[in-house]
Amino acid sequence: MASPNPLLGSRISLISKKNIRYEGTLYSINEADATVALENVRSYGTEGREKLVPPRKPSPDPETGEVDESKVEPGEGGVFVAAGEGVHPYLLFRGCDIKDLHVHENA
Repeated sequence: MASPNPLLGSRISLISKKNIRYEGTLYSINEADATVALENVRSYGTEGREKLVPPRKPSPDPETGEVDESKVEPGEGGVFVAAGEGVHPYLLFRGCDIKDLHVHENA
């Protein structure tokens, strides 16, 4: 049986791939699903970082079902997200959606 992760209960700052910062308490890490769950989470928005919008692919051709890669629209920047009000009881993040994760030192 695996021992509990010593980081559980630590204060975490996380920046998503969309450049939005979240801060909360580490509730769980699921290695099999590659997810991280935080509890009592606040969203601090982009804090001056541009929100990154991923590239958009055109719809597949209705006859062939193929996507013309030459028509992919580039991602956009320049969008800013304000800090959220309130506290989320729990948020679950997929590992592929996390850009940066920082564990705060215990005070």
